Parts: sequence; C-alpha cells; structure tokens
Amino acid sequence: MRDAGVEDARLAALIRRGEHLAAYDLAYRRIERDGVSPAIAHAAVLCLARSGATDFARLEYARWRLGGDPDDAEAATLGARLLKDVALASSGARRRAFARASALRYAASDARHGGLYSAINVATMSLIAGDRDGARQAAEKVLSSTVVEGDATESYYALASRAEAQVLLGAPEAAAETLAQAIARSPQDYTAHASTLGQIDIILQELGAPNTWLAPLRPPRVAHFTGRIFNLPESRDQPTDPSARRTEALAAEMQGVLRTNRVGFAYGGLAAGADILWAEALVACGAELHVVLPTSVGSFVANSVAPFGQGWVRRFEACLACAQSVRLATKDPYAGDDQVFTYSSSLRSVVPSFAPRLWRPKRSNSRFLAETRNPT
Repeated sequence: MRDAGVEDARLAALIRRGEHLAAYDLAYRRIERDGVSPAIAHAAVLCLARSGATDFARLEYARWRLGGDPDDAEAATLGARLLKDVALASSGARRRAFARASALRYAASDARHGGLYSAINVATMSLIAGDRDGARQAAEKVLSSTVVEGDATESYYALASRAEAQVLLGAPEAAAETLAQAIARSPQDYTAHASTLGQIDIILQELGAPNTWLAPLRPPRVAHFTGRIFNLPESRDQPTDPSARRTEALAAEMQGVLRTNRVGFAYGGLAAGADILWAEALVACGAELHVVLPTSVGSFVANSVAPFGQGWVRRFEACLACAQSVRLATKDPYAGDDQVFTYSSSLRSVVPSFAPRLWRPKRSNSRFLAETRNPT
C-alpha cells in the first residue's frame, strides 16, 4: 500500500528542484490510480505550465475542471497564469489581449480571495496589456499591503512581490536589495528564484530598462559535460610523467571554467578520461553531479572504464558515490549497438533543459565541454 504522505513529499521536492516533467509524471500516475484530486491535478497542470507545455496545460486544466469552483483560489490563479503564459508567448495585439484577459482574471481572484500573488500579477499583466497607469496603481497597492520593511516574518513571496512592484515603479536599486533579502530567506528554492527573475526580466524588457543588475542574483547555471576517453599510467604519483602533468593542468582549467561560469548542476557520463575529470572537477567545486549512463552500471564499467585501467574504475566509483542522481538510458547490458551511446548523449543534453529556465548553460561552455582533448 502506498503512503500518500510520502508521495506528496516527493512531489513537492521534485517541484522545488524544478524537475517539472518528473513531477508531472508522478502526479498523473496518482490521478490515474486514485482519481482526480484538485490538489494533485493543480500540481500536474502547474508542472506542465512551468515546462512550457502551455497548450497541453490548458487542455488538462479544462479536462479536470479546475476552474469550476469559484472558491478555489489556487485554481483561479492557475487559470490566470495560463492566460499569462499565452500572452508571453505571443506578440502584438494577441499578446495585449491575452495579457488583459489574464489581468482581469487575476483581479477577480484578488477581489474574492486577496493575496499578493494575484495583486502583483494584476500589475505586471496590466503593463504588458499596455495599461501603464493601471500597472502603477496596482504596484503601489502591493507595496502598501506588504509587511513593514525588514520584518523577519516576511516570506520569500512577500519580498519577491515587493521587489517586482519596485521594478514596476522604476526603483531597481531598492528592488535589488529586496530581492537579495528574498533569496536569502529561501536560498535553495531555485524554481521560485527563476520564476521571480523571469518575471522581472519581462517587466524590464517592457519598460526598456537594463537587466544587468540581476546578474548577481541569478541561480547557478546547469551544464552538460562530455569528452574523450583516454588512458593514463596506472600510478597517479608520477609527477615526472608528462601525461599526468597535462591532466592536472586540464583538471585545474576545468575547475576554472566551472567557477567562472557559476555552474551549480551538471549532467554527463563517467567514461574513463575527460568525463571523469569533469565529474571530479564538479565535485571539487561543490556543484551537483548528475550521471546519465547508456547501459547498466556493470556493463558500462566493463566497456567504457575498466579497459583503461583499474585507476579509472576507482575514480568512477568515487564519482558515482558523489552523484546527486543516476539515470540509465537503458537497464540492459551493452549488446554491440553504438546507438545506445548516441541516445544516452542526447539524453544528457536534453535533461538539463527540464530545469528552471534561468539555469540555461552558456553555449560557449558547451563547446568547451565537448572539445576536451586527449592530454597524451
């Protein structure tokens, strides 16, 4: 028998980490098994929306009749959010029309249920709809209704809403200070950070204002790493060996790239050579290591690690022990078809895109990661 409390906790954890498709799968399985629960259906649709699947999210929202209860505040704001997503993906008159519809839906929710979430979205969507006076009035209302500045009881969302209102009112310096306080209040909630910063980016773009001041506040980046297999002498304590010296220099360069580009999460394999060097560099920098292997672990080690020396096997095992997650493209052993490696490589590069949108890897990093050379 499944424990609903454990499943709820797992679902909440996946959403906090930004693994929205995995969270949707979990929620959908529960709906299929137990029937439609408003809370689980809400989570499923929200995950679809955060993954960018707006049309599918709107279909599921209607199919599960989430907007049918006027007393359900979360369902009402979710419906408004879906209209907002359509607006933000559109341009011209369509963008303004959907923004206006979203603002009206948020305003109705604010009038019936209150809450800063609806109020600040009235302000932002009014701006996008072309109503700058309405946006300013709504932003001023948000600032007047938040807790007194500096109050330790203020939540992340209260502070984030105040920061968004300050941006709308043309006070980026105050917004930066407030946003820093919000992030300090909930430092590991990267999904929330990404959502807030994304909304502020949109406001600044509408206002024609610079967004460079947001750079220090952005979450760590997520990256995909890969490289070539190569061999080294069995003993790592041969400082006179030119291959060992070049590998140490390469490892130091890798750490420099990771720190300079604020990589906090990375996905890749663990083959002998550059893959393991990248994994070790990530662990040394305190980043989360996420491993994606093409086959079962034993088969992968037998084909891509052990043939190059037991030293690589030991390093593989150490990296695997440090991994935050391990995904297998297939649980089967290698059967001679190299397409499984191609598929695994594609999976490694796609999985990071499911993370919150502000975790995007830089293209220049990706090229560097892909071009790691044999140091021998």
